[in-house]
Amino acid sequence: MCPVTTAEGTVAAPLAVGESLAPSLLVLEHVRRGRDLDVYEARDTTRFCRVLVKTPRPELAVDPGTLASLEHEWDVLARLTHPHMVRGYELVRPEGAPPRLVLEVLTGSTFGALMADLGRLTLRELAQLTDHLASALRYLHSLGFLHLDVKPSNVVCENGIAKLLDFSIARPPGTYRPGLGTRTWASPEQLAGEELTSASDVWGLGLLLRLGATGSNPYDHHDEEGLPVGARVPGVRSVRRLPAPVAAAMDACLARAPGDRPTLPELAAVFAPHLGE
Repeated sequence: MCPVTTAEGTVAAPLAVGESLAPSLLVLEHVRRGRDLDVYEARDTTRFCRVLVKTPRPELAVDPGTLASLEHEWDVLARLTHPHMVRGYELVRPEGAPPRLVLEVLTGSTFGALMADLGRLTLRELAQLTDHLASALRYLHSLGFLHLDVKPSNVVCENGIAKLLDFSIARPPGTYRPGLGTRTWASPEQLAGEELTSASDVWGLGLLLRLGATGSNPYDHHDEEGLPVGARVPGVRSVRRLPAPVAAAMDACLARAPGDRPTLPELAAVFAPHLGE
């Protein structure tokens, strides 16, 4: 495998198939290279199965921020056991190498890929998505964390089951730097550096539902200050005829004031009658 060349110079290539990530982890495939991390599919010789492994890029192997982020994600994952969340197995710290975060392999499609194929979800599928992700987020909140990055690439769907992943920026409720999260999916309070509460994740779930219902995210474009353009977006019923209570709840998820958004139990209750349709 050839080195990757960037504007900053030559960066070490990802590990090749068959190379060792740790004594019990052998590379099967390099899945992707992100800004900070490499992601591999590997063979775990202690669990006798395939696993996903996240580890710092070679040039960031001793970078304090990257290492702290990976340690933080494991600290959150180690507390989680939920059918609609990715399962974290362990954080391996090989001698002379950066840590390796070991996760279960999810074989479904990301929600983004699913929507690219389907265009829109049925009402029943929207209800199932709400049921699964609202329960996962309520559980996370009960443990004292907000996800803060609910977006299509962080949800995997397979056989009607949705799972939430990537807890790298999960934080307790509070006030943090402006722009925490992904710009086109972050709540207004995240972009502004204001107090974050469970309502911030309701915004993310609401945008995900809006994408599922209409095929688009109304906040794809931003003004020069980096905030979503306009205080309001057209109601979802201007794009698609949905039951009035469902449409009203979806619209309320995108209220600019966090206190005007529904709670996760309220949102799930609105969709619950449509689970069997």
